[in-house]
Amino acid sequence: MQQIIETDSYADALREVLSIDESLYVVCSKRERERLLLDLKGYSITFFHGYSPNPKYEEIMEGVELFKQGEYETIVALGGGSALDVAKCIKLFQEASKEDFLNNKFVENRTRLIAIPTTAGTGSESTAIAVIYYEGEKYSVAHASALPRIAILDGGLLQTLPEYHKKSAMADALCQAIESYWSKGATAESKHYAEESISLILEYGEKYLSGTKEGAVKILKAANYSGKAIHISRTTAAHAMSYKLTTRYGISHGHAVALCMQYCWKNLLQHATTQEGLSACLCELAKVMGCDSIESSVHLYEKLYASWNFPTIEIPMEDMKLLVSSVNVERLGNHPVALTEEDLSAIYTKIRLHQS
Repeated sequence: MQQIIETDSYADALREVLSIDESLYVVCSKRERERLLLDLKGYSITFFHGYSPNPKYEEIMEGVELFKQGEYETIVALGGGSALDVAKCIKLFQEASKEDFLNNKFVENRTRLIAIPTTAGTGSESTAIAVIYYEGEKYSVAHASALPRIAILDGGLLQTLPEYHKKSAMADALCQAIESYWSKGATAESKHYAEESISLILEYGEKYLSGTKEGAVKILKAANYSGKAIHISRTTAAHAMSYKLTTRYGISHGHAVALCMQYCWKNLLQHATTQEGLSACLCELAKVMGCDSIESSVHLYEKLYASWNFPTIEIPMEDMKLLVSSVNVERLGNHPVALTEEDLSAIYTKIRLHQS
């Protein structure tokens, strides 16, 4: 059972759950390292920050080797989705070979993982999933042992984020919740979390982007709910189609997902008239968003996307086959309708034209 601590001081909350003589292994950026050294004076801390924004297997193994050089009961992850993903994998990979990783076969271990998010997006602090790259390809690592035992939520950590990062991370949280809602893996519980996330983002998104403390606290909670939702249901086509956009064109993950979302949604709308269950689900989602029809909920999302004012990207026509072939088939299996290569090509074509 995960413990979630909502606080005005992550350092005070962390001290409450640590032993004073405990040696800590901390995964964070160099910038966050300075924050922790100030806030956790007196603790013996080993830092690992040798990872990139899209963490690579080789980088994580360097972190594993450093971890093995000491005796640590606890790994603390402070940062965005990348830091949390790296920490999860260091915990999992302690006793795993490369073959275990490639086959997603891991064993439970007793290392305690504490996650402290400094962005409000993936909700990774409440999922047992990590995303890393091996030989240029994206891999999803999933195991129950990767779920952080403790998640500390401090809205104050979001205050200094750049505007683009705030917008793209919040967009990711919203897209996760929407995808979770219509996912084949959705349950009553995951839908509850998705509803909470969507409602909070629609109500407090503008306040968050304008810099209010209340907005930051609420959006951090919304991201956490979003993470809980996809922990159960997993994501669908918009996420599956986003990854190559990130690595190929240098945009953030949340920006890429948000770009795909509106066209995946419109594709679902085409099928809603012939699939009664899908139509009912999308109508329920529209009500959650305060809309009276599926079409108006799509339109509301389009207005939100336009308000985020993300920069455009140039997608050459010759990249289309590469984009289609990059899509994660496993995630497509969770999408409420089957998507063919022709469907994917049509969606990417609309994205390309939208960016022109």
